[in-house]
Amino acid sequence: MWALWRVAANPDVQDRLRAEATALGPNPDPTKVAAQPFLTATAQEVLRLHTVLPTVSGRRLTAPQTFMGYDLPAGVTLAPCEYLIHRRADLFDDPTTFHPDRFIDRSYPPSAYFPFGGGQRACLGTQLAPLPPKLIPASYPP
Repeated sequence: MWALWRVAANPDVQDRLRAEATALGPNPDPTKVAAQPFLTATAQEVLRLHTVLPTVSGRRLTAPQTFMGYDLPAGVTLAPCEYLIHRRADLFDDPTTFHPDRFIDRSYPPSAYFPFGGGQRACLGTQLAPLPPKLIPASYPP
């Protein structure tokens, strides 16, 4: 739903997505649809601004640790907040603006972009979840 709202509000994004889809011809192979660069970038940007959960599950420290200059005792839980990290101006130019091009020819480290969590406890749907927003609109006639 967030993808539909963001694309509907951005005619230039609509035009680029339409041109990319049109270039595939009628009845394109779903794997080719899913591999389209601007469609992929648009999906990534939607996930950056509208993550499913604002924080991922925390990790409880089993021993004292120094983290970013802070001395933390054992038992403290650390939980990264996707919502805040995905809006950091030092990581993303103009972070509150919907701008899919930031993902064209650029990738971000797992510490900066993690819409499905990270590490060993990342969401099992990491590979599957981005596909429906890409393929469902392609299944409708123009």
